[in-house]
Amino acid sequence: MEKQFYNNYYTLKNSGIKCDFVTPYNHMAYEKEFEDSGSKVYKVSNLKRRPARYAHEIRTILQKGGYDGVYVNMLSAANIVPLKLAKQHGVPIVIAHAHNDHVPAGLLRKVLHSRNVDSIPRYANAYFACSKAAGHWLFPNIDQEEVVIVPNAIPADAFMYDEDIHRKTRERYGITPDTFLLGHVGRFQEQKNHEFIARLFKRYHDVNAQSKLMLVGEGELREKIRAQLCADGLQDDVIFVDPTNVIEQYYMAFDCFVFPSLFEGLSVAGLEAQAAGLPVLASDALTKELNVTGAVEYLPLSDMGIWVDALDKLHGHCKDSERVTERRVLQGRSFDKTKYSLSQSNLYLVDTISELAARNGIREC
Repeated sequence: MEKQFYNNYYTLKNSGIKCDFVTPYNHMAYEKEFEDSGSKVYKVSNLKRRPARYAHEIRTILQKGGYDGVYVNMLSAANIVPLKLAKQHGVPIVIAHAHNDHVPAGLLRKVLHSRNVDSIPRYANAYFACSKAAGHWLFPNIDQEEVVIVPNAIPADAFMYDEDIHRKTRERYGITPDTFLLGHVGRFQEQKNHEFIARLFKRYHDVNAQSKLMLVGEGELREKIRAQLCADGLQDDVIFVDPTNVIEQYYMAFDCFVFPSLFEGLSVAGLEAQAAGLPVLASDALTKELNVTGAVEYLPLSDMGIWVDALDKLHGHCKDSERVTERRVLQGRSFDKTKYSLSQSNLYLVDTISELAARNGIREC
């Protein structure tokens, strides 16, 4: 979500919409960039460990800030405290933004979500969602005509396939031109289903030894997945990459994008992969809204053999490098014309927030 807001941030700023940030983490992605641009980044206590202090700190921020709006990114309804506090402090615009269509792991989170989800309309007066599915899930009692679909969007031009970058990135990691490179970008957590990726790669590598896997990201399950792959004797065929500000170079290096998530809202990574011209093998649990270029193939997690066959078929398509380059460039151009291209999405977001401001008598926007 930090990457998504970073993609929107400068357009909002240049349109006169100032943004400050509240985070329970010691460090927030792009924190320095936001602060250097004049925004404040407030660090608050962990809600689970210190709930009273968490609420007090947010109250203090709202009292001192004099904000016209509060925008709350929500993976579930487990935490609606910021919505409640914004309402109590008379903030004119309170936006709840749905970024998932399924409750993340954790029994307590599931219980709290079930208890709170019907209360969201008591505190929020504007509803955003990254997809129709996410909107229906988090706002079940809201007329869906009132839910504003704000697509996750990316700077499509940055991901336009470049054969030279493809070659140089692979050379940096010793990946030969005839190696079939499976790729994935995502945080190592249960939702992203890295355990499935590891098992899939073991099955596929048994069929095609001239293959490698590249996993970009960090997270609590990273070392567990590394150990699983090493136990299968694949340590020399898997490359772990830390999060990077030049992620487009890695998409360009991949030959396909493997995406077996258990659930998503509308994945930025899935969009980035398509913008880079990649074929995407995705779990059939994911929203069909993701398939904006026709390059996403939905497969059941219950049958790994189908995934292996799909990979083998894609490998066959990669053998004609000229046709691959042409296809990837054309797919990238197709993506750039969609509402998921950042240039289109930013204009829509600014217009939507400006309309909310005008409706609430706020004229500065």
